[in-house]
Amino acid sequence: MSEEAPDWILDTQRMRRPRLGPVIEALEDVDRDETVVVITAISPVPLYDHLDERGWHYETERISPNEWHIRITAAESDEDSGERLRRPRRQRLR
Repeated sequence: MSEEAPDWILDTQRMRRPRLGPVIEALEDVDRDETVVVITAISPVPLYDHLDERGWHYETERISPNEWHIRITAAESDEDSGERLRRPRRQRLR
């Protein structure tokens, strides 16, 4: 992951109930070529899908078992992004 300081940091660990909506809303205010680092407790798979749809570049780094940093650049990129750990699906008990 790049060592360059981001323009914005959004730490969802400080939110009472982190949700994708507030993160996406915050990203609406990001100008082209600005960089945001989103800090989460889990790998935010729905966020990756949203970023892929927009064509934005992102890098993911797992800092610890409960901390992920997603560095997002508001610009299109064809480069591969970082690790995307999918959470296991919960099995339904019968």
